[in-house]
Amino acid sequence: MSYASIIQRLPQELRPTMFELIETVEQNMRAQYAVRREDFDSLRASVQDLVEGQRQTNQQVAELTEAQKQTSQQVAELTEAQKQTNQQVAELTEAQKQTSQQVAELTEAQKQTNQQVAELTEAQKQTNQQVAELTEAQKQTNQQVAELTVAQKRTEETVHQLVVSQTRFETELGKFGGRQLESLYRERAPAYFGRILRRIRVINYQDLEETLEQHLSEDEQDDVRLLDLIVRGRPKTDANAPEVWLAVEVSKTVDRHDVERAQRRAAALRQAGYLAVPTVAGEDTTRGGDELARLTNVVLIQNGAIKNWDAALAQATK
Repeated sequence: MSYASIIQRLPQELRPTMFELIETVEQNMRAQYAVRREDFDSLRASVQDLVEGQRQTNQQVAELTEAQKQTSQQVAELTEAQKQTNQQVAELTEAQKQTSQQVAELTEAQKQTNQQVAELTEAQKQTNQQVAELTEAQKQTNQQVAELTVAQKRTEETVHQLVVSQTRFETELGKFGGRQLESLYRERAPAYFGRILRRIRVINYQDLEETLEQHLSEDEQDDVRLLDLIVRGRPKTDANAPEVWLAVEVSKTVDRHDVERAQRRAAALRQAGYLAVPTVAGEDTTRGGDELARLTNVVLIQNGAIKNWDAALAQATK
């Protein structure tokens, strides 16, 4: 193998040096014909060392080249990552600005809240004071209410007693007034019944007792015995009409019960054979009493005015 082929195997940057080296060696060899063999071998070994060193250098250069490629790839990746990081940093910076603004607003709101809490705390203290005062006042009020309740019960009891007394008084007064009115109708029968009857006579129960005993039960006799007034006479509206008997219930204020009693007792007299006409008389009348008298054909005499006579007479004589 020639020197040239060997030199061609060396890196480009070493070739000139090697050519110079070989040329110098050849010149020296030519200048010195008596070069020792060991010197030549030493030179050859040096060249081999250089070749081996160059081979290792080439290997290292190849490895460094590959490493450089990987580094370049990593640098590119890092550059892209840095761009993304920069974008994220910009976004975070903007978000931080907004967060700082929100924190500032929240801080101000917190200050206002603290102020409100302080005001509410003070107001609560005042409220608690007022509640305590109201509680005490309520206790006093409860005490007063309890006392008033007791007094109210006493008052109600007194009023109840007064009402009972008043009711009794009114009842007795009504009875008294009724008895007075009954006596007035008995004493002045021609004046009250003269518009509908002629030859008027007031009949005592004793005059009818024997007849009633023959036709009525003891209860029915007792009921007829309670009639306020029995008046006998002939109707003025019909000269040929038979004699009739008015079964009269007298009351200061005529009500439904008076009308019902007059009907029942007149029916008992008719059962005993008397042509009885139910009659109620008084100074006033209730709406129910007036309505029932009209519907059941009961004669109503009120302060001299006479109602339902024709219908009551027609029903009794039919």
